[in-house]
Amino acid sequence: MRNKQILMVILWVLCITGGACYGQTASQIEEKYGKPISSYAVSEHIWMSPAFADDGQMCRASFYHRHISAGTIYLSNDLPLSELKDVVNQLVPIQKRGKKGELFGISLITGPSADTIFDYEKVTFYFSWSTHFRPSEKGAETSGQTKKADKGANSDEIFDSPSVLDAETVTIKWNDRTCAKK
Repeated sequence: MRNKQILMVILWVLCITGGACYGQTASQIEEKYGKPISSYAVSEHIWMSPAFADDGQMCRASFYHRHISAGTIYLSNDLPLSELKDVVNQLVPIQKRGKKGELFGISLITGPSADTIFDYEKVTFYFSWSTHFRPSEKGAETSGQTKKADKGANSDEIFDSPSVLDAETVTIKWNDRTCAKK
């Protein structure tokens, strides 16, 4: 008798909440959360989400770690420096950035996060990371101290800076373009 009462209560709850169990349509999702954002797999480990100006030119690009790729799951949040250098230098070659600005290489640490800004005449780079600590063989130290900068063929001053080694997100903003309003 007791099991029958429990079963009836479960069925009653399922009948009342059954509407919430069905999938939502694309228009319902967009109504609630807005239009989807385009993201591109620009390398094996990096996604890019661009924003565009009214004339169609890219005005901002955000890069973040791609956690799933061709059946592989990547747990790291750090952007692989060599891949990031290649993508950034293809998108904004050194010779097209203009002169260095006043905020070149400035780092801001605000609690659990930090940003380093590399300001040029035409573009500004924002490298962001969390200020968590990782244990090492010599004891706890910041995660940036456990890596070495790769000074390969695409090296430039940005990627020679130790403050970008732990970048979890990178944003490039074109200074002469205004992003379109959504």
